[in-house]
Amino acid sequence: MSSSRSKSPSKSPVRSDDARPKKRARGEVEADPPAPPPPSSSIAQSGGASTSILSALAAPITGPFKLLLQGKEALQSAFSGPKASGHAPDFTTLTDLSSETFGGEAVFATDEWFACAHNLLSPEDPVWKEGEFTSYGKWMDGWETRRKRIPGHDWCVIRLGLPGTVRGLELSTRFFTGNNVPAASVWAINCPDLEKKLKQVRVAGGAVDKCLGKMGTCASPEAIEAVDALLSSLGVEWVELMPQTRLGPGYAETCKTFFEIPEGKRGQFTHLRLNAYPDGGIARLRVYGEVAPSPSSSLDKEVDLALCTNGGVALAWSDQHYGIPPNMLLPTVAPNMGNGWETARKKERSAVLVAGPDGTISNFIGDDWALFKLAGRGTVHRIVVDTKHFKGNFPESCKVEGIDRPDLLALDVLTWVESSPPSSLVCLSGAIFSYLLPVSPCYSSPTAVLLL
Repeated sequence: MSSSRSKSPSKSPVRSDDARPKKRARGEVEADPPAPPPPSSSIAQSGGASTSILSALAAPITGPFKLLLQGKEALQSAFSGPKASGHAPDFTTLTDLSSETFGGEAVFATDEWFACAHNLLSPEDPVWKEGEFTSYGKWMDGWETRRKRIPGHDWCVIRLGLPGTVRGLELSTRFFTGNNVPAASVWAINCPDLEKKLKQVRVAGGAVDKCLGKMGTCASPEAIEAVDALLSSLGVEWVELMPQTRLGPGYAETCKTFFEIPEGKRGQFTHLRLNAYPDGGIARLRVYGEVAPSPSSSLDKEVDLALCTNGGVALAWSDQHYGIPPNMLLPTVAPNMGNGWETARKKERSAVLVAGPDGTISNFIGDDWALFKLAGRGTVHRIVVDTKHFKGNFPESCKVEGIDRPDLLALDVLTWVESSPPSSLVCLSGAIFSYLLPVSPCYSSPTAVLLL
């Protein structure tokens, strides 16, 4: 197969336990150590929200994500990966382009005997079902192939639900402790009509993907050879995003492998080929990156500039104790509080709250904030802040600020500039955030629609 593979990775993969930011319910007992708290965000005062379009920078930046106060280098290294075991790379805050939530799908697999390839793309963490067996063997939450007894290795082809620029990969072998894939590689290609061509391939038994998604099956040697030949003759070069890399067994401490894509390989892609050397199980594949913006078919239609499927990205935030701000950019309605963003209550909060002249609480200590990059430049007509499910823990108020600086992440960050309340503004190399929505009360309602 044609490939621009290199002999060795330019960055070593980093394994972690359950380091990816995850949703946590109150009172939940965790078998593994909880992930360390990361970045920061702004729906003023601690609380939760399911959806927002842009958030204000309303508080001093503290904690491990002092990105906005550490200058140009800190911002440019925001996606440089983990520095120590137990910490997920910063690229995991980006959109999972391969998630089945957005239409990601396995379109071919050489073998799916124990577990099907589509499980790789589930947005949920893998689970273990003690004592559950199928007619083919132990039930496993992931993709698991048979012990190989013929030449070659197993592989599958995945369509990204959201074509885009891949910044990093996460491979998890969770619960595959004695049957995990020992090593894997990932190739990528930009070929929107790949599946159309795949459906035209025929072998003696019929379509090459006729057994796709069925446990206890495998592709015939003829089908594997025909698809491999097709993938090698598409007229578009495959790019090796991750060279052959060792994967750890599926214990909590060793199951995750993160790999940052080198700068020179961050092109726009539509499909991936995941190679398993030689066989075994992988629980999840997550492909983090930036969605390729697609021009609107009609410029007179309203477009959600913050939606992750349009290219909106959460860059940094102040707290993620119960959820992460990227959840607010999802296209689906939040099923519960765990699918939104909720921060921890401030330990230093005032003992008695006092209302200010404008009716909002005046003696809160510290606000939470989030910084988002919109899908593109646009005129904001409407802002929606959804507090659904947050009935006793919604934010007291929120404000939204915006800036027209596509080069924001390349700027040197200077300092905070505050004028007389409530007109606090932020100055970044002379770039001023303007109010889109002043400080406004939040309510426990399904959806608050804020008109500008």
